[in-house]
Amino acid sequence: MRRLRADGQPVESPSLQSMAQRLSRKAGLQNSVELLESQQIRSPFTAGIIRPFILIPASFLVLLNASEKAALLAHELVHVARRDSLWKLAGELICRGFFFQPLNRLLFRKLEIEMEFIADAHAALLLEERAGLARCLAKLCEWILTPDSSLREPQMSVGMAAFRSSLGHRIECLLDDSPLPHRRFMRTTVLGSVLVLLVLLVAVAPRAAATPRNPVLEEETSMKQSLTTLAVLAGLTLPAEADDKPTEQARPAVTQTKPDAIPEGAMNLNGMLVGRLVKKDVEQGTFLVTVDAIPRVWKNSRAKNPKSLIGKTIEINGVFGKWLDVLLLVKTGETMEFEARHDRGDQLTFPGELLRKVAPYKAEDYPVLPEGFRGFRGAVSGKILKKDPDTFELIVQVDKVTDTWKKSEAENPQSIEGKKMMLAGFWRRKEAYYKLKEGDRIEVGLQHIGRQSDHLSVAEFVRKADQKPDRDSAPDRDQQAEESTGFPAGMRGFRGILIGTLVSKNVEKGEFVITAEKVKRVWKKNEAKNTKSCAGRQFTVQGVSGKWLDVLLVLKPGDRLECEAFHNRGDQLDFPGELLKKID
Repeated sequence: MRRLRADGQPVESPSLQSMAQRLSRKAGLQNSVELLESQQIRSPFTAGIIRPFILIPASFLVLLNASEKAALLAHELVHVARRDSLWKLAGELICRGFFFQPLNRLLFRKLEIEMEFIADAHAALLLEERAGLARCLAKLCEWILTPDSSLREPQMSVGMAAFRSSLGHRIECLLDDSPLPHRRFMRTTVLGSVLVLLVLLVAVAPRAAATPRNPVLEEETSMKQSLTTLAVLAGLTLPAEADDKPTEQARPAVTQTKPDAIPEGAMNLNGMLVGRLVKKDVEQGTFLVTVDAIPRVWKNSRAKNPKSLIGKTIEINGVFGKWLDVLLLVKTGETMEFEARHDRGDQLTFPGELLRKVAPYKAEDYPVLPEGFRGFRGAVSGKILKKDPDTFELIVQVDKVTDTWKKSEAENPQSIEGKKMMLAGFWRRKEAYYKLKEGDRIEVGLQHIGRQSDHLSVAEFVRKADQKPDRDSAPDRDQQAEESTGFPAGMRGFRGILIGTLVSKNVEKGEFVITAEKVKRVWKKNEAKNTKSCAGRQFTVQGVSGKWLDVLLVLKPGDRLECEAFHNRGDQLDFPGELLKKID
């Protein structure tokens, strides 16, 4: 271990060092833990009792994204905080001192495995999420499938992959919906009890009890079989935030494993699909799905009969980037919603806009428009039955058609009354969308753009039914724009520097949300008419890249910060890449 420590190279990444310091404080460590990289090891581990250090395979780090690196560090720092290296030393002394009792070694092996499960659970609590750690373990599974047999961890280290055969079980536990153990779980109670039990076993347990009745049957599974199991378990998924309760009318089980030909009516389709996952190949970025519904068809789709795809088993290709992580976390048989288009052949292509796990298909979640209502433009009133914040959609029970506009092409507008519809188009009206809740009665001006689609888009206004405007005074354009998008009218065209408090961040997307306090400075090309209107409002700032991602990484919700931002369009601000820093 001294040689490995001496040969290890310090981790030079400022973002990784900052991440380690933040997690160390969160884990209750008083002193910093040294981070080292080495070409001589095959998996991360923690070692050292007086001066603990973490050693990471140098080429393994490049495979991990930010959340997975945080998960790796959290796991190893939990080992340090729990002094697992010291407990491992104590166990080894007992096993070697009382070598004539084989049960000691068996129990100590169980203790080592339990250390890893507890470290996983506490790391998930430190990070407040399980997905990053599960993905990190899955990549570690793939990484050790082709190891260099000459690379081995020192005996007194606590490795992230101490037992390959338990890695899959650990992933499975992280994927489980059961609550994690409380963070104040006392290791001294459990480990102390185990050591007492070890001593008792040494003193009184008959040696014959350790002799297996059938050594062949109790032999451990071969390493090759264990790694094959790990490769399968690496594809296990984390539960998404969807209601997985069985539907009232269960869908028929998916038994087909080969794709169907694309029906002629679905050629050149472009839209959103819902279906059950049949199988997937994360490395190739492809998956097979049995289509249950096609709720949305885009205006540029040229398919003559998109719904001819329902019931077919179709192959989707072209999954890339962050969407591979989503695909990794979806299990066979679970329902997915995703965008797809048909370019050629018997496959659909994923364009990279939306891929997510959803609740099992139920017809009431995907209402079909009456034929006489297609092409409608006008206003309706109704009740919100369901709200989907991920896609900014509503399911509305329509009470009445209140107005039909001149350009409406619907043959029978009243055919929607008493029926449900899917209402979309809130991407530029997020503030208005956030104010709505299930059970509200609303009046909305809408239009049906794609005649083959079953969704409508908000066109002019959306308001609660008891908030009708005063007919004697029409609102001006700025007020209408603010009601439409939720972006303060006085901040349109803003160019300058904001001061505020960080609400949330998404480092992978390069964006963050800030509650503004004031405008510190404006530039010459600033067009905002009332910069004071920003006070107390939340803004999403997008476009953070390069070195500024490292700055964003170390910022925490609640920090006061100063950032340059421009308003170009929509309800978001753009980061021009000049100033982003934490202030006192």
